[in-house]
Amino acid sequence: LLWASQNCTPKKAFRLGWLAGFLANLGAYSFMYGVITTHSTIPALGGLLLTCIMALQQGFGQALWLGLCRHLHGRAPTWLLYSSLYVAVEFLYPTVFPLHLGNCQHACLWTSQWMDLAGPAGLTFVIVSFNVALWRALEARRFNADTAVGLGLWLAVLIYGPLRVGQVELQMKQAPQRLRVAMVE
Repeated sequence: LLWASQNCTPKKAFRLGWLAGFLANLGAYSFMYGVITTHSTIPALGGLLLTCIMALQQGFGQALWLGLCRHLHGRAPTWLLYSSLYVAVEFLYPTVFPLHLGNCQHACLWTSQWMDLAGPAGLTFVIVSFNVALWRALEARRFNADTAVGLGLWLAVLIYGPLRVGQVELQMKQAPQRLRVAMVE
């Protein structure tokens, strides 16, 4: 998406972001169709329409982010601008389901461990910075400040995670008592 929008006007980037956001949300929340049609009297076409409306609404956040990025491009370091705007849109834009890009790391203990320092927004910031780093390196065909910061942040996450996991495991081994806990959703 960054590559595709690099020469776009803010208006075109907005439309591209909305399309990408719509498609991503349509795929991620395709289960809503089944929920709507199974647990209501809404017919199949209505369920499809409501699912598409939800995906359009949630995808609008991606449109805002990309449109703002292209509008403000060049006014701050790219890694900082794009990452900060992504986190801001995630925080401020209302969605049916709370969305945090950082949550995509839920299955990876080492990277998700970063959230104990900065929450999902902090991990989102690092993920966007890393993606900007890759994009800018490919665009310039060399490393630059954006690349260095994005890679540096990702490296910090990859170093911190295993270290912190090791600290917690050691604390658990040294604990005088163990408590078994179960959680049911």
